[in-house]
Amino acid sequence: MKFAYSLLLRLPDSTILNLIRRFNWVKLLQFSLVSSRARQLVASLNRKTNQFNVYIENDEINISVSCNKCSIGFEFYKDKSVNDDLSIRRELLPPRIVYAKINNNSYKLHREGFELKDWVDHLLFIFNTSKVNECYLATNKYDFHSLSKTFDEIETFHLDLPEGISDEDALNAFKTSHTLCIDRSVNEEEKFHKILMRNYTCLNFMERTTLTLNDLLTINTSYTSFFDVSFTEKVLNRFLKHWIKGSNPQLVGMFFNCILEREFEMNQLLKGIDNKVTGLAANEETPNGNFVIKRFNGTRATLKITLFPNAASILMIVPAGVQKYHF
Repeated sequence: MKFAYSLLLRLPDSTILNLIRRFNWVKLLQFSLVSSRARQLVASLNRKTNQFNVYIENDEINISVSCNKCSIGFEFYKDKSVNDDLSIRRELLPPRIVYAKINNNSYKLHREGFELKDWVDHLLFIFNTSKVNECYLATNKYDFHSLSKTFDEIETFHLDLPEGISDEDALNAFKTSHTLCIDRSVNEEEKFHKILMRNYTCLNFMERTTLTLNDLLTINTSYTSFFDVSFTEKVLNRFLKHWIKGSNPQLVGMFFNCILEREFEMNQLLKGIDNKVTGLAANEETPNGNFVIKRFNGTRATLKITLFPNAASILMIVPAGVQKYHF
């Protein structure tokens, strides 16, 4: 097959493009690996990807690409077992075989001398994208710094290492993502101070965390979400008062999903804070409301509050920041 593709490359570009437009994805992938010219021709078909995601878990590294109505999975290191000794980080050796999964069928791809980084760059190029949309890290069996050099442009980084394994090395290796999602419980808050001060666009804590008011005041992220916290009305009230006086200057939005063992008291949240009510729900059993508060310099923020039995969701939005960051 490689010989046939080599013969095809003797033709003019326009003729080749007319021919490969009829290729299925298996043939396009095979052809793209023949030479740099073949790669360029496949990319010029403009088959753009909707999502380019990376999954690093267990013994494998997988890439999932969504392109129009087609979804393609690429499996690396499928035939190799990682050493169970967690003190030994596995190097990213050149993949001998890459498995492409298309429509529940698996096809073998090979390119002599290709490192994992070469494969990633090749796939990004032919799918006309420059970055990984989402990267999920759920194992520490690979060297983190090698991974970060291989996947060096990440939009959203998800960290979900097994319990008992420190996140610190991974967070120090993957510093360049725009959004960081912590997908597990945070129990070593003191190690997160430097993370909170980083200039992410978004920072999401997906599981239980027990961060303190001082931690909240160090956040330098534009938009932060806490999906399972137990902040009391008093703590949140103090945070709002600090923001009014000038803390968290980068804040665009912050979301709290507070899980409590009692009813949430909205009057305690807003105690001592000048505010303007902009809308209340008619249902008195769930007195949802929008409240506008004002910072010392005149900047306004809207609090959108929804109450549930033993819980409350609070969304704080700074409209000027939303316009700036196009949220």
